[in-house]
Amino acid sequence: MAIAAAVVGALVGTTLAGPATAAGGDAWNPQERRSHGAELWPDQGDEQSLIPSTTDTGEQDVAVQGKAPTNATVDVTWPGAGSMTVAVTRAATGGTTSKSKRAGGAPTLRVVDADVAAKANVAGLLMQVTSRTSDTDAAAVAVSVDYSKFAGAFGGGWGSRLRLVTLPSCALSTPESAQCQTQSPVDSVNDAQAGTVTARSASLTSGVMALTASASGSTGDFSATPLAASSAWAVSTQTGSFSWSYPLRVPPAASGLEPDLSLSYSSASVDGRVASTNNQSSWIGDGWDLSSGFIERKYVPCAEDTDGDANNADHKTGDLCWSDQNATLVFNGSSTELVHDTASGYWRPKNDDGTRVERKTGGWNADNDDEYWVVTTSDGVKYYFGRGKTSSTGSDLNSAWTVPVYGNNSGEPCHASAFADSWCQQAWRWNLDYVADLSGNAMTYTYVAESNNYGRNNNDAVSSYDRGGYLARIDYGQRDGSSAAPEQVVFTTAERCVASGSITCAPSELNDDTASSWPDVPYDLVCTSSSSCPDVRSPAFFTRKRLAKVETKTTVGGALQSVDSWTLTHTLPDPGDSGNAVLWLASIQHQGLVGGTVTLPKVTFAGTQLANRVDKIGDVGPPMIRYRLSSIVSESGGITSVTYSDEDCTTSDLPSSPQSNTRRCFPVQWTPEGRADPIREYFHKYLVTVVASDPAESGIEAVQTRYDYVGGAAWHYDDNDLLPAKRRTWSDFRGYATVDVTTGSL
Repeated sequence: MAIAAAVVGALVGTTLAGPATAAGGDAWNPQERRSHGAELWPDQGDEQSLIPSTTDTGEQDVAVQGKAPTNATVDVTWPGAGSMTVAVTRAATGGTTSKSKRAGGAPTLRVVDADVAAKANVAGLLMQVTSRTSDTDAAAVAVSVDYSKFAGAFGGGWGSRLRLVTLPSCALSTPESAQCQTQSPVDSVNDAQAGTVTARSASLTSGVMALTASASGSTGDFSATPLAASSAWAVSTQTGSFSWSYPLRVPPAASGLEPDLSLSYSSASVDGRVASTNNQSSWIGDGWDLSSGFIERKYVPCAEDTDGDANNADHKTGDLCWSDQNATLVFNGSSTELVHDTASGYWRPKNDDGTRVERKTGGWNADNDDEYWVVTTSDGVKYYFGRGKTSSTGSDLNSAWTVPVYGNNSGEPCHASAFADSWCQQAWRWNLDYVADLSGNAMTYTYVAESNNYGRNNNDAVSSYDRGGYLARIDYGQRDGSSAAPEQVVFTTAERCVASGSITCAPSELNDDTASSWPDVPYDLVCTSSSSCPDVRSPAFFTRKRLAKVETKTTVGGALQSVDSWTLTHTLPDPGDSGNAVLWLASIQHQGLVGGTVTLPKVTFAGTQLANRVDKIGDVGPPMIRYRLSSIVSESGGITSVTYSDEDCTTSDLPSSPQSNTRRCFPVQWTPEGRADPIREYFHKYLVTVVASDPAESGIEAVQTRYDYVGGAAWHYDDNDLLPAKRRTWSDFRGYATVDVTTGSL
């Protein structure tokens, strides 16, 4: 039993190492060891200890749970010009739509030609309002538009983000004119499951309306950065999450300073996808991460920062405003708030472990005062975040990502008397770009930043910003101050796209007509114009890329030689709930590249679909179904199977109050488009109940571990000062005081 447990290593809330049947490479056979480059460094261990028992070809005791998700098929049928007359009905008492009869004498709406809509910068439907009567009772009507046949047209949950807006009447005659492109939102409700948007009380006589999307909706918010509050949830047996990692072994550096890389999965990160978070999955896939580390500062929506002497008190925009000196450090697999010590000037992790954090200026990046950070750990190693270059003459590392930020209050950075002049480019994320130890050894991280434009200050001007990016290369084995690197890791990306027909997923193919093939990319939020972005008035954060390959290299005979590569295969499966497809990691395949190519079997992943939202038909959004990792089949055929808990809450059976909640669901306060105040919804939290593992080797038993959670769950109040009080609630998961763990043979 002890041997089986060591080989399988399955634990909830801790790291289960892959890729073979054992944790790490302890069970690699000679061929596998060569494919991992072991022949380059023969002192890595005794050869005999790497030979496993003969693979058992008999029937296995553990079955694959869930299914291997396949690509979604998105059908888009746009209504032709004039072919769709939108139903206009009288609004019943309270603003709801009366479906019993058509509003007498009410105006009609007809679809305008798509070319005119494009010229007006409308990513959606442009509609002409035609008055049929001079009756002033037209104010008491409701307009409902069915978008179900083109909900997936632009990706990124576009359908769930749709709302109705009005435009000046000149949008039909001179759509290219900037003054004719001004959009004014109409109070509307989006029923994402039915595929309709209804203006609850529209004042209509004659003019122009459009069905277009905002940055947020019932399935997520692209105006939020990818750093979610759930990143700070603890991962342990007490919290019931399933964690697994696949190590990417790199050639050793002579200095000993080398990157520690792995593809890491956590089911807790999927549980944390709610209506108020940015829900595009990472470049690895939903629930997965490969992060070198970063520091992030949060800003607040200017529309929520109008108190005090704010110079935007009566001016609502989609911009970001300065809040305070805050920072979150995501590093070494954990996320922690940084606290500023005003006496010493240093910053420290909230749970202080002796790490010293310094905020500096004078780097080489696009931040207004060249801010960057230095983190010094207890062993003296210095980690530089967002400095931008290794020296003034070095190459750009693209490690500090910036966005326009307004200092709308006196004393804040870049403040001026007028709001329009109170902005500058500020970093929102500083990525790890340089590491140096006490012996003068170093590593350098280089990134690619993805840029976008948006209409700043209600499209008064257009600004560029960094919507996201990714790690491109790690150079290591360097000496501090030298750029020469004997070892290297290269990351290759591909488009988050489903190839079909003539679409090959080349980057240049993404346009209005092909956007549905990029189902989790919000193409409607892409603006390439340098003069006007009327449809994109807030910065949005997303990526078009997925990680396709990782390759390691080392210097042999004065030239870099490839050692290992890992190819990642992805799918974009249909969740089945009217939501958009989400990137899923389907498999990882390892190749050894020394002295020829040795290709190992794929490690494959299956998932189980679970709803995030406590949902009922007719509420504000779909159930937000997402896959959780439920089966892993290793290179040698070993199976790890995961079972999750059932739903604990329904819309008719919710916790009596958020503060006394001990159940497996949690409240979220968020504000739907067109509403002044937030609403409260509940979202599910899932626990791992059983992990079963069969290594598929004779003489080693299959093992099952059962987890029983005793008592109720603990939820802590979210005391994040950056959230308005009306949006804070008891949503910080702290787990269970007692978990009974039982392990035995199958």
